[in-house]
Amino acid sequence: MSEEEKYTRYLHVFSRALLVVLGIVFTLLVVVVSGDTMWYGHGAPFGWFSLWFITTLGSVPLGVAMLIGSGWKKLPISRRRGTAMGYLLAGFVNFFSLAVHMSTTAPSVPVYVLPVGYGLALMVVYARVYNAEDKAKEEMFP
Repeated sequence: MSEEEKYTRYLHVFSRALLVVLGIVFTLLVVVVSGDTMWYGHGAPFGWFSLWFITTLGSVPLGVAMLIGSGWKKLPISRRRGTAMGYLLAGFVNFFSLAVHMSTTAPSVPVYVLPVGYGLALMVVYARVYNAEDKAKEEMFP
């Protein structure tokens, strides 16, 4: 099996796993926005925080590795960018949900600095990734 086939298989597995990760992430966001974590006196319950931590720690590095990893460069950016941006989006939703939760428990702390900074960086990465293919298409001759 060649390297490209190996990474194509990984991409297929990770794109399916992305649906599970996004389901968990948006469920956690709905739980925080609806106020279900407000009933706990000491902050978020352990299960919420552990799911938040696992999905953040698993999705953000994977998204970055899919975009700039040396092994992933064997696949064209057009095939891997959607899945990579999905994992980075999951990280943004996680940071936003944590900021929403912290704004209710510690309102004086500037908790939206991390999600806003991450969101701006995510927009720059999005523009670069989708603009890179357009430049590559322009360089090719018919």
